[in-house]
Amino acid sequence: MSPTTAQHRPIIPPAVLYPAHVAHLGRAYAAAIEDAGYDALVIDGGAAVPKSRFDDQDWPFRPAPGFAHWLPLAEPDAWLVVESGRRPRLLRRHQSSYWEAPPPSVGEEVWSELDTAAIAGDALARELPQGKRTAYLGEDAARAAAAGIAAEHVNPPALVARLDAIRALKTDYERECILEANRRAVRGHQRVFGAFSIADKSELELHLLYLEVTGQDDQEAPYKGIVALGRHAATLHHVSYDREPSRRAVQSLLVDAGATCRGYASDVTRTAIKGQSGGAASVFADLIVRVETLQQDVIRRIRPGMPYEDLHDQSHVLLAPILRELDMVRASDDELVGHSPVPPARSRPLARHPGARRRLPHRAAAAGEPVPAQHHADHRRTGVHHRAGLLLHPRAPRRAAPRPDRRAGELATGRPARRFRRRADRGRRRRPRAGGAQPHSRGLAGHGELGGEGRGRGPSPPANRRSSVCNPWASI
Repeated sequence: MSPTTAQHRPIIPPAVLYPAHVAHLGRAYAAAIEDAGYDALVIDGGAAVPKSRFDDQDWPFRPAPGFAHWLPLAEPDAWLVVESGRRPRLLRRHQSSYWEAPPPSVGEEVWSELDTAAIAGDALARELPQGKRTAYLGEDAARAAAAGIAAEHVNPPALVARLDAIRALKTDYERECILEANRRAVRGHQRVFGAFSIADKSELELHLLYLEVTGQDDQEAPYKGIVALGRHAATLHHVSYDREPSRRAVQSLLVDAGATCRGYASDVTRTAIKGQSGGAASVFADLIVRVETLQQDVIRRIRPGMPYEDLHDQSHVLLAPILRELDMVRASDDELVGHSPVPPARSRPLARHPGARRRLPHRAAAAGEPVPAQHHADHRRTGVHHRAGLLLHPRAPRRAAPRPDRRAGELATGRPARRFRRRADRGRRRRPRAGGAQPHSRGLAGHGELGGEGRGRGPSPPANRRSSVCNPWASI
């Protein structure tokens, strides 16, 4: 689907698609439960978590991803019981507190697909299937034990891996939820960058403007938005917003912020610069344009069955001439691709799976496959978990066996990015490497990270059999 086509793609309300989504999950989960040797599955939505033992406030509640896969209900102490041949049953603990308002109501299309029951605080065990082998999916093993489920049936690895694989393939309902979440995020990004381009604003002002335009607060957003001016973009998760506007003649802005729709999240990162006056600022502006072009080129190359490693390696091949032509490095393209990138220019993983949580877990582990022993050190340090092989260091040994690759029906964020920062000298000066960074690269340290996440192509129609990448900018 081309960006032009995506702009005119009909918007289907997720509520219309929800019954087919539940029917699909019923079939898929029933097969997974049976193959794992169980008769039923209890999915725990989660419990409210206190912020401190010395206070009476809870953290904002986020339902467990397996629960959110079925229904958009952000309510603590709720369980979904899935059995083959029966309608899903939603068990909700009776809430009598006047301290908290009930969660936002869900549509009638949800209740029409589920059987529901309100239960007392200690009645969960009596409501579960009796005389059947039941598995429990949840974050707290103690809650499972209180319901009479033995520890060996809590999050059984084979079943969890199968359910993660089901979540990786999106239904039409899920794709529409993610697209709507992206549309909301795009409106916020456009307003923020518009305000940045015409006036000096503080990071806090820009952050609050984003929340206003997207109609959410910090608790409702999928994550706390990153709004970073200048050097602040070099901090991966900069959320300590400056209260005063920057008065620099040349300013760069990175915004990494998303939105939600029925529990599904968007994750969009964009970068801009204003007040260009030659030198490193002009190089950075050119780099932004070229990386966005590279991103679209990489997305067009995606095909079902294509190894993630190949796509990630191709992004390095496309990026090398950009760095060389902008005089940011002094090395041939082959040298740049064949060796670790120059120290100040850090690469980031190319793709992530979006969903009811911002990212799905490591899909190679879910498929029961070996995980490569060596990943890129920077990606290890930032705690990013992706499917095996995606983050292979250019110098790491290639995979010994084939792994599952891009499949039709998957969604991923297209996110090439480069990070520019100075390294700590640790008390001594290091000699520059051959082929190392040149002055342009050092000058870019003042602009931090260049982000391009989320700007991809919209889901292709099933007949096309292409893998798809979220394209929030083409769906407004």
